[in-house]
Amino acid sequence: MVSGHVSGILNIMDQPFTVVVNPSSGQGRGARFISELRRLLSEHALDARILVSSSEEHMRELFADLAKKERLLAAVGGDTTFTIMARELWRIRRETEKEVSEMAWIGVGSANDILRHVGLERPEAAVAAIKNGQTLDITLGEIRDENDSVEQFLGSVAFGAAPRVNQAIERSRSKGRKAALTTE
Repeated sequence: MVSGHVSGILNIMDQPFTVVVNPSSGQGRGARFISELRRLLSEHALDARILVSSSEEHMRELFADLAKKERLLAAVGGDTTFTIMARELWRIRRETEKEVSEMAWIGVGSANDILRHVGLERPEAAVAAIKNGQTLDITLGEIRDENDSVEQFLGSVAFGAAPRVNQAIERSRSKGRKAALTTE
C-alpha cells in the first residue's frame, strides 16, 4: 500500500474556480441543487463556473482535464463523487508529476459520510469553508494486488477503515486467498 496526501481547500478565493456537479448524486439531488448552489456562491461572493456532468465517465474526464488547469476544483455530489475526484486528481498527479488542483467538496449525496466526518455535511457549511479558506489534509491510499490491479481509497476520512481493510487483506493472503473482506 502507498499513500499520499491531497490537500483540502486553499485560501485563494480571489480567483475564479470551477464546480463540477454530479446531477445524479443523492437520487437526483445534485441536479435539483444547482439553483441553490448559484445562490450560495453568490451569497458568499465566490466566482465559480458551474459544469454539470452527463455521466460518470464525463465526470472523470472533467476532473482529469480541470486538475491540470484549475488551482481549486470543487465537486457537488456524494461520497462516490468525491472518491472519483480524489482518484482522478491523484492519477493525474502521479502521471504528470506536477501539482494538481486543490479539492473542495459540497455534499448532496444520500449519506455524505465523508463530509459528515469532518463536520461539513450541510452544503452551506461546505461553501462557507471554501469562502473562509479552510483546509484539511486527507490521505489517499492505494492497494495493489498480485495482478497489479490498483484500488485507491480515502484514508483519513474513512473512519479508521483503512487499517481494518489492510488487516483483512493480510488475513486473506495468509490463507492463500486473493481478498476477502468481512465485517466482525
